[in-house]
Amino acid sequence: NFDEFFNLHRTTKSKLEDIRLEQEKEAEKMIRLHFQMEQIIYCQDQVYRGALQKVREKEAEEEKNMIKTSVFASSQALQNSSMAEIFQHLNAYRQEAHNRISSHIPLIIQYFILKMFAEQLQKGMLQLLQDKDSCSWLLKERNDTSEKRK
Repeated sequence: NFDEFFNLHRTTKSKLEDIRLEQEKEAEKMIRLHFQMEQIIYCQDQVYRGALQKVREKEAEEEKNMIKTSVFASSQALQNSSMAEIFQHLNAYRQEAHNRISSHIPLIIQYFILKMFAEQLQKGMLQLLQDKDSCSWLLKERNDTSEKRK
């Protein structure tokens, strides 16, 4: 708490705000880049196979439930089998993209908030203290504080 050191308090708050804005812009840029990369339809084969298998198992379970309730569903299923397969692939890719985004975005935010912000703040404060001319100005107390002490 630097309330009694007005110059230090004001300079520190200004430095914190500058660093926060800089890190916020950088994090936003990284998140936008991640979404741009997601526009490239790509998924590792092994990961994609696993996601596709889960989608197919889920749909097979749903079909079993539908067959019990409807007999004519099998003739309709044969007509739409190629469309159903396309939807399976789209659904599998969507699930994997969702998993990637939902894990990477918080990681990017944490990286910029915790790591980069702390490093920039430490560096900025050390630079403030290394300037001998401004150091005495920063540590100058308010007039009323020094008078109260007397």
